[in-house]
Amino acid sequence: MDDLISVIVPVYNVEKYLSQCLESIINQTYKNIEILLINDASTDNSKQICQHYAQLDSRIKLFNKPENRGVSDSRNWGIENCVGEYIIFIDSDDYIEYNFIEKLYEVSIAEYADIVVGEYYRYIENQGNFIIHVHNIIKEELSKHDCIDKIFLAHTDIFNFPVAKLIKKNLFFNDFKVSFPTDIRVCEDQFVLYQLYLKSKKTIYYSLAGYCYRTRTDGNLTSTLSDPESIEDIVENYLTQVFDLFLHGYPLENSFPYYSYRTSRYLAILEERGKTNTEIYNRLLKFAYLIENGKQYET
Repeated sequence: MDDLISVIVPVYNVEKYLSQCLESIINQTYKNIEILLINDASTDNSKQICQHYAQLDSRIKLFNKPENRGVSDSRNWGIENCVGEYIIFIDSDDYIEYNFIEKLYEVSIAEYADIVVGEYYRYIENQGNFIIHVHNIIKEELSKHDCIDKIFLAHTDIFNFPVAKLIKKNLFFNDFKVSFPTDIRVCEDQFVLYQLYLKSKKTIYYSLAGYCYRTRTDGNLTSTLSDPESIEDIVENYLTQVFDLFLHGYPLENSFPYYSYRTSRYLAILEERGKTNTEIYNRLLKFAYLIENGKQYET
């Protein structure tokens, strides 16, 4: 019998898009799914839309949170309450092609993969345009280090998103628990994904673009850094990630240019904001020193 797949959908004030998202899920060719809708105290009609679909489809489980706690908390709620063998995350303003889950599952079974990384195409809402990257449909096994390398390359940003992936649920619990950090406001996805890639015994990249990622606002790193409360979260996440990768034997020298650029950029921002006497600034200085000495040692 086909494995049960848990579809986790965080919901917050998406009344304009929610029906399209849910229609794309309930009409999947792969039928053995449970759909967890985690309503994060929406103030629009999202709750009512969720209730309507829950009455139409018994596979839908609706969780209404008493207060808004953010997308990371909603994803964690879904992980803790789902019962499937696999998990796939879908954002409630996005949608998937009718056979996307089935295709990812077929690859996972055929390849004995813990993670199958699918592809996406982008819809730019304020332009009404789709951006579709044309790929030959390939299946490629990636090592742990391959996956980490791809996190650091801007043109492979699918490896930074939790969506469009079929993930064995046990990866979140075996050996040590992996959950989305609720105390980090930015870059929290990357914080989780590199841990999952390190825990995965086999990861397959499958270049089928079956996930539509809707771009509503400018969510890039440049705009995020303009938020004075975000920079310390970003730096803390960044340093924790580097330390974890070092402990797992990832060859950090492969990414010296990446680390050098980001470290210099963060130091400059902290200096501009008068945060040179903070602990996190001093930690960054130490890391910058280690990077520069590592480069010299490498050559």
